[in-house]
Amino acid sequence: MRWFKVNPDSGKETQLYSGIALVLNIGAEVYEAEPLEDIHISGNSLTCAPARIVRKMNWDERIARLFACDCASHTLRIFEGWRPNEKRPRRAIEVAREYTNGRADANALQKAWGDARDTASSTKYKESAYTDLIAYFAARAASDCAAVDVEWGERSATFAAAARSGSTRDKKGTTVNQSIAWIDERKWQVERLMQYLETP
Repeated sequence: MRWFKVNPDSGKETQLYSGIALVLNIGAEVYEAEPLEDIHISGNSLTCAPARIVRKMNWDERIARLFACDCASHTLRIFEGWRPNEKRPRRAIEVAREYTNGRADANALQKAWGDARDTASSTKYKESAYTDLIAYFAARAASDCAAVDVEWGERSATFAAAARSGSTRDKKGTTVNQSIAWIDERKWQVERLMQYLETP
């Protein structure tokens, strides 16, 4: 199993992450790390142990925003399946990518974020159907990838996983493999994250 350290610290004991736990705890910098003693696992596969830094991974704010866009895009079909005429979440993702690549300015990013947020906040919850709640999660994933502070993609990834998990509910609120869907989406996010981290 590969272990990763998030952000530098000066303590002898350090926190290491792997797999889904890395996505849940991603930060400004990521390092591949080698535990020097026995590891102690608790909670979200979080490990505390003295470690040797092997190398710094390919990770910065630009890549984090692209990762957030990918997470939002991966569950956008869920939103558009229930809101086929609502294009603001898709536009938010497009503008976030354009901004990342220098083809849109901060004003355009702010507007896209606000429009996608309006889409999410205008959603009405219904006791008899979960479609609005899941549409909210998907719209939030889109808006958060267009936020000025993208927070390393963690928020978009979280809402995307919630949308994927919630989409297993039928219109009566019956859960069908909800936990499996959440884990499956998180595994996809781990694979995508690792592709970015490993890029030379």
